[in-house]
Amino acid sequence: MTTYYKYDFSRSMFPDIEEILRTALTAVESLHGYDRVEMDLEYRLEPKKYTVSINGDTNVGRDLACIFTGLLRRNYISESFTIRRILRD
Repeated sequence: MTTYYKYDFSRSMFPDIEEILRTALTAVESLHGYDRVEMDLEYRLEPKKYTVSINGDTNVGRDLACIFTGLLRRNYISESFTIRRILRD
């Protein structure tokens, strides 16, 4: 089973999401190093669906999800986005 964290956003806030995700990626690269992030991180930004999905099966993925969530909560009220934990085979 693979764990994904799926974030759903409103259309109006999505333009800011890519920048927040880039900031979170920079923090994760600082923490784990570029090579570890390149090898262990799987995420998907889907602008047409207003979603971001992060694979949470590695330390890098879990750290990205935590940092991304923290930045979102700092910049937006919690009701303006949702996070779901999804298990896939």
